[in-house]
Amino acid sequence: VSAVRGEGRTLVRIAVSDTGSGIPGHLLPTIFGSFVQVNEEKTRGIEGTGLGLAITRQLAELMGGSATAKSALNQGSEFVFSFMMADVSAEAPEPSDATARENRVAPLRLLIVDDVATNRFVARAFLRNEGHMIQEADGGLKALELIERESFDAVLLDMHMPGMDGRETLRHIRALPAPQGEVPVIALTADDAETLRPIFDELNLSGFVPKPVERASLAAELCRVIAPQQCVALTSALDASTQRKAAR
Repeated sequence: VSAVRGEGRTLVRIAVSDTGSGIPGHLLPTIFGSFVQVNEEKTRGIEGTGLGLAITRQLAELMGGSATAKSALNQGSEFVFSFMMADVSAEAPEPSDATARENRVAPLRLLIVDDVATNRFVARAFLRNEGHMIQEADGGLKALELIERESFDAVLLDMHMPGMDGRETLRHIRALPAPQGEVPVIALTADDAETLRPIFDELNLSGFVPKPVERASLAAELCRVIAPQQCVALTSALDASTQRKAAR
């Protein structure tokens, strides 16, 4: 771990190395992509979706840093994660993404429902940076308890969870009396958008953000669902997918 202090902020650098089998050079540029596993034979049967490094890089870039790797076969690998820390007295910078800035909405009370803690962490980091108040649930049952007890402006719902999955959770939400049963629900999923079409029609799913979640797409869809009159991107991810499919 090292740190370099600048004017009003500090760059923190964390390096982790190992002496494992290493990563082939032709695969090294791909490892920060989504759903990438270097050796699927070795990782078969091991929990994981190949999103860890993609999420790591997103978090690093969100915090003004980067995530890189270097490796040599039969010698090991080194991964470096860096991020900027602002001084407590320093003014928080504006988001660098113009679309995210323009699609800001007033602070909301949001519920993130996902069984994977890392996924909740990423969404929480994006949303709290915009001033939203966040509650979390690691499954459908916990989400229902919170929705019955508290008031939320929207629910961000993972569609693939063990036990009660997203579709079943949404079915139970819609069965609740108003206003709880009418809360906007945005799906967070790696599914193809067309897979969600029946859920939009059957259970009044409000929106869709593809995984891995990106800050701009999350901000745009949240704005479209909550305050469409002030949004730059009024087309939902589902409708955009349908338009692309029709164009082909």
